[in-house]
Amino acid sequence: MIARQRSHGAHTASHPAAEPTNGSKSAHPPPNGSGSPPPTADDAFPHDALTASMVHLGLTPHEAQMYHTLLRHGPSTARYAILHSRLDRATGYRILSRLRARGLVTATGYRPQRFVALEAARLLDRISSLLRDELDLQRIVREIYVAGLPTPVRDTGMAIGLTAPPPPAPEPINGAGLSLASRYRLYPGHDPIGRYLLGAITSAKEEVSGLCRPGTIPETIRNELARALLDALKRGVRVRLVLDYHPIDLEFLTAILRALPEPTPTLEIRFFAPQLARLFLIDRKIALRCLGTPACPFHGPDLGIGSEDLEFVRVQTARFQTTWREGVPMETALRSPQGSVLAPPSSSQELRHWVERTARNEPRGYPMDALGFQPHRTFRS
Repeated sequence: MIARQRSHGAHTASHPAAEPTNGSKSAHPPPNGSGSPPPTADDAFPHDALTASMVHLGLTPHEAQMYHTLLRHGPSTARYAILHSRLDRATGYRILSRLRARGLVTATGYRPQRFVALEAARLLDRISSLLRDELDLQRIVREIYVAGLPTPVRDTGMAIGLTAPPPPAPEPINGAGLSLASRYRLYPGHDPIGRYLLGAITSAKEEVSGLCRPGTIPETIRNELARALLDALKRGVRVRLVLDYHPIDLEFLTAILRALPEPTPTLEIRFFAPQLARLFLIDRKIALRCLGTPACPFHGPDLGIGSEDLEFVRVQTARFQTTWREGVPMETALRSPQGSVLAPPSSSQELRHWVERTARNEPRGYPMDALGFQPHRTFRS
């Protein structure tokens, strides 16, 4: 009986959230050093609707819990953040690693490390900026449609045969005298987009830059795209890719890294969240931007806009550079929340093993919702 009581007491003392039975305060300070007590059932998430709405911003439910905790409590140690997020230790560290890889959480360099969430306003600004870009692209599509269709004829005049149809309006031109048809090309559907993109990458001589969403590309085209990028790397072309930290993104990345026999300095990878744009730049001369359907703008692509117009290429290059600067380099994403390096950045073989292991540990085959993220019912961690 005494042994059982001692065992029970030792177990209670070792539990980080355990409260003394005599009503006195715990002798252990909270992990973030702020002096606040451990969370209770009512203290954990008073704004459930707000936390749940963060899934709309591209976070999984558990990521939303951790992200919300760091927003509410400020810089926190890993133990404190996991405790207040109501996650078990293994899941909590995995979620912290994923948030850091996606650039939604940063870690201080001193000990003990504290984790800081990206401001919610900045996360929303990323999405708002993309939506403004999409609106500008829709305006270009509108101009192309208007220029390519005849001017409507009034039904009344034509019905009595008194008025001849007016001559077609001249096609809009830019300052250099180029028509829209010569400045832009529309590529409707996955196959036309894929053929144009693969041809452009095959002709690349210096650089290929891409904001890539592999989950929106059919598997056959996705495999051909990986091979085209590999061929470009073998020709000495610089390849820069920005992806999000989703299973299918990691699988696409693994397919490229697995085929590289040695470290390739011309291949650079960064993670960015939420990475919703679909953009490729070839030699800074060709730009391809893809759009989804208006009813579901982030699910697609259904329409590609390709152009060598200098202004269009300049605007798309600025979009890529902005995302690239805010992205997390893969070497940084390889570091665990404790600060240890999971794979040496200088070792291509170890890097491939890390990516393959990460891809294996993630759930696969999930259906994608309107924003292309995992729904609550299918995400396990």
